[in-house]
Amino acid sequence: MHVSRRTLLLAGAALPLAGCSTSGQWQAVTLDAAPTALAPLGTGLLIGTAGPALAGPAGAIAVTTSTPYGNEANWVSLASHGERIVGLGTTHGGAHANNRWTTFTGTTTAVTDLDQPFDVFHGWGAGQLVAAVLSGDQPVIVGSWQSPIAGNDVAVWLLDGSRWTRRDSAGTPLASTTTSLVQAAAAEGGTRLMVAGQAIELSPLRTRAMVWTTLDPRGDWAYVELPSTATTTSAQAIATMADGWLVAGRADDQLIAWTITADLNITPVEVPQTPAGDSVQVAGGPDRRALIVAADGARVRALVGHTGSWQSSTLPGTSVVAAAWSDAPAVITRAEQGTTLYRLR
Repeated sequence: MHVSRRTLLLAGAALPLAGCSTSGQWQAVTLDAAPTALAPLGTGLLIGTAGPALAGPAGAIAVTTSTPYGNEANWVSLASHGERIVGLGTTHGGAHANNRWTTFTGTTTAVTDLDQPFDVFHGWGAGQLVAAVLSGDQPVIVGSWQSPIAGNDVAVWLLDGSRWTRRDSAGTPLASTTTSLVQAAAAEGGTRLMVAGQAIELSPLRTRAMVWTTLDPRGDWAYVELPSTATTTSAQAIATMADGWLVAGRADDQLIAWTITADLNITPVEVPQTPAGDSVQVAGGPDRRALIVAADGARVRALVGHTGSWQSSTLPGTSVVAAAWSDAPAVITRAEQGTTLYRLR
């Protein structure tokens, strides 16, 4: 589970960034193992690789596993707040090879997995887990769980001591109904918890992009619909910006994006026409710049900049796994031969 300091070295062919004002190049980062998750950490990156292993700006971060599935976990999501780190990993197991989830908590010095009773994240009502975040200092897991009414609800788990406890979504905006089925795709922590996803309206049939939000994950939730004229619109990624949040997803088969202010006002973001499938990632940068990465199953396209000034480039791979912006934009893509981390230099 060792990640050496060569995680910080750059190797491979440089990829030019097309545009009128940016001369940077995407460069592959040499790692000891396949990368699967990213998060900003201070002025650098928190990188999750197979092992499971972690590296920060200062080098390797110790990962202690105490469960069989923890030993085999691949990172799904990472988040940091100050010195604190929370992570979500998965592998496949059991008779039906279902997801077996593992959660990790700790600091920039070391993290460890938290052994949980089977029915905390698994069992008859289990859905998918999509993100681990820190809402202030409160670790939160976001995913789905069987609804008592229809389909699955958006679900959140909070850490009480060393045990995760799922909050009841019934009667809240996180719950599905007989006419609207909700689904989470991504989450962002900080002073306000933001969950991005979709609601499938059954009559007439259409899919709407949604964001659910709360100032306190133990308290009340609200939701906002993200505007689109498309029949099928989903929000797949969300990131913190200097003055709010950036959300991106797919409208039919094209990339779509929005900004949300602190008082929850929504503004569509003008982006170049970009094919998009179920693989979109975003990251917020300095000076209101942003990174939006979309893949359509054939290629990965990255946009860096802001409305009216986007620089576009194509990265190797067929899907995008993760994106972050610390001292520079970073992207993990997946190709037939595996995953690769690229940084814009």
